[in-house]
Amino acid sequence: MKKNAVVLMLLALANCNLNIKAQESKNRKVLWAENVQTIIPFAYGAGNIRDTFAWNHNFKETIISSNWNAAFQYDKEKIFSTIVKAVLSGKLKAYTNCPNEELTPKEFNKILVQWDTSKIPMSAMTKDGSDGQIPTGTPIRKELTAADITQLKLNEKIEFDTITYTLTKKVSTITFFTYEANETGEIFRQNKEIFYVKLKDISASEDEERTALITKQLNADSEESANANTLKLDELLNFNTEQGKLAFQICFQYAKQVYADECKFANNNKAMMDALKHTDINFENNLAKILTAEQKKKYDGLKLGEKEKLKTVH
Repeated sequence: MKKNAVVLMLLALANCNLNIKAQESKNRKVLWAENVQTIIPFAYGAGNIRDTFAWNHNFKETIISSNWNAAFQYDKEKIFSTIVKAVLSGKLKAYTNCPNEELTPKEFNKILVQWDTSKIPMSAMTKDGSDGQIPTGTPIRKELTAADITQLKLNEKIEFDTITYTLTKKVSTITFFTYEANETGEIFRQNKEIFYVKLKDISASEDEERTALITKQLNADSEESANANTLKLDELLNFNTEQGKLAFQICFQYAKQVYADECKFANNNKAMMDALKHTDINFENNLAKILTAEQKKKYDGLKLGEKEKLKTVH
């Protein structure tokens, strides 16, 4: 009688555990932060160094790129080139905060390529002889590269997954910053915002990936439950090798169906109980098909005894 009680209690426990997982999967995303910002600093400039005055107010010290990149391991070249190519191909759109407007392809190209006229020799007078000066040389082409990027700012949404125990950061925008230098090359402004991009919402693909992880976990849980239930049934009924394999499959399908019932009828207790009752009946019928007459008689006797015991308790 005690063994039978163990089996029935184990099946009920599996039912309860899967119910908990069903509720967790339904409300598995917990919002930790709606909109937070992450700043990623870079080594930059012609010398590819990082001024430390932004962090410790020491204007004299600088950090060599190799040392900085050892502490902050980002592939700046890949980040910059990927985003620029995406904007130029029309897959992403670039914006400016001053004013907060979308940049046209022409305007974006003007950010990427500028013409410096500050070092061009000037004539003493204009061609028509009037006062004033005009350039006598060719403007210097200056192209914005990854080396010019001083930092990134990411706007993020952070969610915690209560099933997989993973933290998801959804980046909505990436803002790029550069520096400004005077005619002698001395940097007087370290982080000047140049443009930002809005990333596409990938919630659908993330949900697919998360669902796959959850399915994998639930299959593992169902397998664990099936192994435990099969072992207990074997102790009671002494399965042969083939019966043990079939019993495992029956217990495995039972555990998966319990989860499906719990998920489907999470907000309707009556419908859930009806569905679980039907699942229990299928389990009993499928189990009966693999039992010998002697095993079936023993199993039915144990169930009947358990029912009588429950009546006495209540």
